[in-house]
Amino acid sequence: MGRNNMHLIPTMEGREAIDLEKLEESLKQLNGEPCIVVANAGTVNTVDFDNIKEMVELKKTYQFFLHVDGAFGGFASCSQKYKHFVEGMDGADSKTTPYI
Repeated sequence: MGRNNMHLIPTMEGREAIDLEKLEESLKQLNGEPCIVVANAGTVNTVDFDNIKEMVELKKTYQFFLHVDGAFGGFASCSQKYKHFVEGMDGADSKTTPYI
């Protein structure tokens, strides 16, 4: 694939979470070409979470493979208080999570 095929999507102001409007703009420009979107469930630097639920909703309109990296934040699914951060993760095509 190579680095020339990677497109960085801007994040929301002051956060490490993907700007969903910018993501949708990028998906529109692809015109159905194959695409992998990598969402974060707990980033390395700030433990920020992408809005996975909304990304899964975008899959209803745009054709892309959604991977969720939950190596750090996947544990949120074990907590009543924090599981809302990973809502929608079951709709991803693949995910990396700690063994839970």
